[in-house]
Amino acid sequence: MEWLTEIFAERWVLAGTIGYFVGFLTAWMLFGGSSGKKAPRAMADAPQAAADRSPVQSGQKQDQQKTENPGEITSMKLGALEAELRSAKTMLDENAKENEAFSEILDSLDAAVKRANQRLKVVSKSVSRAKAD
Repeated sequence: MEWLTEIFAERWVLAGTIGYFVGFLTAWMLFGGSSGKKAPRAMADAPQAAADRSPVQSGQKQDQQKTENPGEITSMKLGALEAELRSAKTMLDENAKENEAFSEILDSLDAAVKRANQRLKVVSKSVSRAKAD
């Protein structure tokens, strides 16, 4: 039992334990305290709200409304896919540009560190020579 009091004498352990229980109680309050109850209304509606905003879901709703012309539906799907591919390509290009800029900065930083290291070696050698004399 003494080991338990020694553990709780450390402040960071006590703070971590209190934080854990505060988080547990917060989750208990938000989600109703048992797995049998429903989630709060905002949490229960979140997946449906996300699905309503999804472009794929909206395309499916339009498909259901326009079932008389299947060729038009297919072209709408292809158009949506092409738009999605274009946006993905632009995002990749932006990421590539950012990566190139970061790479250039990292290379210049690496070169500066190497120059500083060489200068430090020269200074260290001169100091050791001065000590020897």
